[in-house]
Amino acid sequence: MRVGWALALLGMVVLPACEPDPSSPVEVHEDAEADLGLVGFSYADVWAPTGSIDAYFLRINREVPGFSGLVIEAGKPTILATDEGALPAAEQALRSFFEARGITDATGRRLVEHEWQELARWHRSLLGLLGSHRVVRTTISARKNQVMLGVLPGYDDELLMNIVAERGIPDEAVRLELTAPVRTSRDADASAARSNPDLDDRVRPTIGGLRVFPCTLGFNIEGGSSGMRFATNSHCTQTFGGVDGVVFHQPDDNAPGNRVGVETSDAPFFGSGHPDCPDSINGHEVGDECRWSDAALISYDDSVDVSKGYIARTESSGQSSGSLTIVGDFAIVGTRPDSLVIEGDTLHKVGATTGWTEGTVNQTCANEFIQDEFGPRVLLCQRWVSAGGDDGDSGSPVFAQVEENQAELAGIFWGFKDPGPEFVYSPINMVKKDYPTITFDVQAESPPPPLTASIVGADQVPPQTSCTWQAIVYDGEEPYGFEWSGVLSGTNSWVNGVVSESGWLYLDVESDDLQQASDSLFVEVTSEAGPCPEVG
Repeated sequence: MRVGWALALLGMVVLPACEPDPSSPVEVHEDAEADLGLVGFSYADVWAPTGSIDAYFLRINREVPGFSGLVIEAGKPTILATDEGALPAAEQALRSFFEARGITDATGRRLVEHEWQELARWHRSLLGLLGSHRVVRTTISARKNQVMLGVLPGYDDELLMNIVAERGIPDEAVRLELTAPVRTSRDADASAARSNPDLDDRVRPTIGGLRVFPCTLGFNIEGGSSGMRFATNSHCTQTFGGVDGVVFHQPDDNAPGNRVGVETSDAPFFGSGHPDCPDSINGHEVGDECRWSDAALISYDDSVDVSKGYIARTESSGQSSGSLTIVGDFAIVGTRPDSLVIEGDTLHKVGATTGWTEGTVNQTCANEFIQDEFGPRVLLCQRWVSAGGDDGDSGSPVFAQVEENQAELAGIFWGFKDPGPEFVYSPINMVKKDYPTITFDVQAESPPPPLTASIVGADQVPPQTSCTWQAIVYDGEEPYGFEWSGVLSGTNSWVNGVVSESGWLYLDVESDDLQQASDSLFVEVTSEAGPCPEVG
């Protein structure tokens, strides 16, 4: 079945400057909230939500005049500043950021023309262009040290640059960039022929990256009174911003046993009365049209086997598309929120259509205006990554790979550009802003120590002598099942008997949680052996 809701987005919006609510919580890395100094910070002259990298750069710039951002260049963090004298102070001010990210390598340094506060003020003065004169995006690029205006074909270059000049902004500080339309990414055909459709298979326990038709399972959540839940996109339901009770299946609804859960939470929109929502967008007064994320929460049915804290790991990754064959998993060991992601960082996603893709962050804290069958809406402070996505990838987990099989969850994928490869996602701390009463426990629990088993007893025995061997077992869940074989057999935690000729004694143990362990011992029958030792 193909529903075919590949929706065209009319554009992207960065919202007018306004004072954020100082009482709203600030979500940052678990170990970095106090160190990054974001709590209680005021930035009334520009728009920057709490917990965002934009707000953090403003804070550093006000401590260190001349500071203009931090990016990854040539594989290392690079400090941007307008003069040499600001660089040492900026490095000192950024120390807590480096510690939170585990960055120990020497940083790069590059001089630029404009400090961050200048760019932020100019950006604010150009926000009113959004939705007019073919302008569909405004943002700041730290790497380019410019305010970026995304424009559709047919824009008037001379008109726009005249407006820039009228507002006292230097020409070189603004870049007009031709952009492509953006698409949400719902409804790939789950039955489409693919060479390795493993992410489309029925998989239990459920983990992030699997098909939950018509989208992708993002990540499993434990917290709140509703038990286990998973996140996917709001646009994968019938009503964006309202609970419809939509039933989800994994991988599709072709078999009754594929049902996994029902939608129970879809955050409401907030409007112009909120300090972070604009008074008007695209030429009309804003109603309740703002949200922090494209995320809905689905409560699992009690019968579904769920594994919290894991994302499917496939054979290989690529920028445009990757493998769909599941060969293992990534354990979620923490989160990588907006305040700890900068331009040039590498992020990954695993989606049911294009599999495992990866690329670098190329836009930070972009505000998106969308007009489609769900109506107009604004998603605040979203992020863009130069990696592929397609229809059906909606809801994919976005993450930073910190070890070969470990990940820090960064957010939830919701749209892509065609042509690309480039996708947009809602950062995890923006998802939390939409669901402030829910505890987002997404981290994998440390696995219990593995089951171990060993044989205790004689390796030499006298002829025609009955001896005893004991199984020593550690960890795993009791009760244990025992099986002895070889020169003796039995099903107890011990085995006793006469070994008629030399040979191997084998022990196999299975714990109640289905772990298995084994050991073996070569038993020699010889007249030179002493008495059998006592065991037990």
